[in-house]
Order: sequence, then C-alpha cells, then structure tokens
Amino acid sequence: MNTLQERSISEGKYRMFVICAILFYLPLAFNVIEFKGKPVDIAASDIIVLFLLLIYGYMYWQKKVNRRESQYLLLLVVAVTFFLFLAFFGYGESGGMMPILSAIKFEKVFLALIAGMCFSRFCDFNNFWRISSIAALLILLSLYISQLLISGSFSTRWGATAFGYPVYGFPNSSASYYILFVMFAVIACIRGLNRYAYAGLAFLSAVFMVMSYSRSALVILIFFLLLILFYLPVKKIIIGLIAMLPAVLIFCVTLLAASSQSVINDSRSASLNFEARANQTFYSSKPFGGRIEIALETISLVEKKPFFGYKFESFSNYNSVFDTPHNQYLEILFKSGLFGFLLYFGVLVFFLFIVLKKTYSPGVSIMDRRSVVCFLLALLSLMLGNLAQPNFTFTQTGNVSFFILGFLLMTDMTKFNSATNKSNE
Repeated sequence: MNTLQERSISEGKYRMFVICAILFYLPLAFNVIEFKGKPVDIAASDIIVLFLLLIYGYMYWQKKVNRRESQYLLLLVVAVTFFLFLAFFGYGESGGMMPILSAIKFEKVFLALIAGMCFSRFCDFNNFWRISSIAALLILLSLYISQLLISGSFSTRWGATAFGYPVYGFPNSSASYYILFVMFAVIACIRGLNRYAYAGLAFLSAVFMVMSYSRSALVILIFFLLLILFYLPVKKIIIGLIAMLPAVLIFCVTLLAASSQSVINDSRSASLNFEARANQTFYSSKPFGGRIEIALETISLVEKKPFFGYKFESFSNYNSVFDTPHNQYLEILFKSGLFGFLLYFGVLVFFLFIVLKKTYSPGVSIMDRRSVVCFLLALLSLMLGNLAQPNFTFTQTGNVSFFILGFLLMTDMTKFNSATNKSNE
C-alpha cells in the first residue's frame, strides 16, 4: 500500500487524518478552569472525541447505525449513565461540583471508545496504523528536538516540555503513555513500513520512558518488550534490532553534539539519578513511594462503603497527602464501589473478548493479527502499570487506548487481505 490509490482514501483526506492524529496523540493539555485549587484540563484528544461523538449522534439519528453497533452503544450508555448517577448522588451529599467533574474525567474512556467506533466508518484498518505511526514518529521527533534545544543535557528527566509547553502528565503518566508509541512502532515494522524510521521510533520512545526515571513506566516497558519477544518470531525481532542501529547511531551523535556539559559529567549525573531510584526501590523503608500504605488505607475506606463507593468524592478528603490512591483498580473501587468496578471492567473485558475473537476469525492475515495482538499486549502492560498509577484516568492514555479498542471493535480486518498482506507474513 504505497500509493494513494492503494490507500483507498484521497490525498487530502489522508493528510487531514495525519494532522488530526498528531493532535489526538500529542500529550498536551490546556487548563480551562480551576476548581477548589485543582485544574480542569482539556486535551486536543478530548475535542476530537467530542467532534466524533456529534457525528455519530447524527448518524444514529439518521438510522445509519446497524443493530450490532446499537447494542454496543446501549451498553456504553448504560455504563456512562450509571457513573453519572453516582456522581449526582455524590453532588447531593457533598454539595460541590467535584464529584460530577471527577465522573466526567473518569468515564471519558467510554466516550473515546464510541469515538473510535465512529472513526472506523471513515478510515480503514491499514491506513489507521500507517497514520498513527506517522503521527507518533513526528511527535517523538519534536519532543526529542525540544529536549535537546531546551535542556542541552541528557541527565535531566526527559519529556518535561514540548517547545516550551509543559507536557501533560509529566513525569509518570506521560512516560507510561509512550508505551503506545512503542506499540505503534512495532506494528509499523510488522506491517512492512519503513523499518529504519519506525525501529528508530521504538528506540526513541523507549529512551523517553527510561530517561523519565519513572519506575512504573520502566516496568511497563520491560513487561511489554518481554511479551513481544515471546510473541513475535525471532527473525522479525532480529530484523527490527538491525534496523534500529542507524537510529541509535544518529541518536548518539545528536545527543553528544547538543550536550552543553561534558559527556562525562552528563553520564555521571544520569548514573547518579538511576542509582538514587534503585536505592529508593531496594533499600528504602518505603520502596514503592508509600503506595502500599495508600493501598491499605484505600481498602479500609472501601470496606466502609463497598457497593457504591464514595460516589466520586475526592480522595484528598480522606488523605491529606495524596489526591489519588495511585492504583487504577483501587481508584475505581473507591469512587464507584464494587458495582462500578464490575461494570467498568466488565465492559472492557467484554469488548476485548470480541476484538480477540475477530482477530482470530478466518480471513484475517497473520500480519493483521499480529498488529492487533501487539495492541492488546500494550494494553495488558498498561493494566499491569495500573497497579502503581491510574493510567486509564490519565486523559491521553485512556482516550487513545479506548479509542483504538473502539476502532478495532467495528473495523473490517479482512477488507485488504491481498497478496500484499500475505507477502509480509
């Protein structure tokens, strides 16, 4: 699929999708208001999700949505309504707007899933991965250039700003988010796109995750790479590693050229930073930054209100130090109780099962199957990381992950299974 004719969409539409993908995947957000000292941010991905929801709503009004889509939409609407009702009860009990704002941020992932379902009407399976990979490559290159120009040192935490604008969720949330960029790079290589460029993207994304000094991001990266090593054929992995060598060389040259300090000093500072994180992990009295203590406190709180939780009250009302349990699963239990937990993950597991079933249905090529499984492995890695931080509540990770899931739920994976696909198997 190297020509516009083979892409099945016009040149203008293709370029528009690339621009929209850059905005959607860009980890930047803008502060709209502050409520009780807490910022309310809106990312570009939120705006794109809202736009697609309006389009899908019009299509539904025009009865252009089939029965299967209607059933999925009904399930998602039930989930969104349940959490909103809980929030309104919380509003009645607390007398403040915080429960409603918290619920909206919490359940945005379901709206992103619907937006992904809508987008499958306009973009085919092959172009989705191509466009996403291009957008991820351009974003990471811009972040890397920004890192070199602003800091001039490779010992500081990477990814704090993008040309002067603060990166949303820095450091831990944004660092974990980059696992999706590693995923896009691996999928691009699987699909036979420019291996040198996208092997470089995988390497650079991994560097950003490591150099953020985020332990949770490092665990996510290592787990994902191990899963990929076990899943992909050895031949594919060796080809990818060889293709990565030019990117590693360019990376080293540009990094050394941009270093404002001596290379020895930068290396020593980076080594000390890693050593400090290792000492905190293995020798500190609180190796997990107090997360175990927070988890135990959250569990004790949930035991008092097990079924509907605290109806999206702020966790800081019960903890003077932290405003979140730093655990996606405990956060859901705290905010919405056991019923909310079962509904949230029941919906997620249900749709994951459908996508997995589609992926292994007859007519899906090995290349396409590997692409989807690669996404599922990245999602599984994020779910492991959810034990240390609420990745899905972070706007970018939640929006992108569930958007892709919604897209895969409705897209036709067999439409372009031609000799081109088979040649990549």
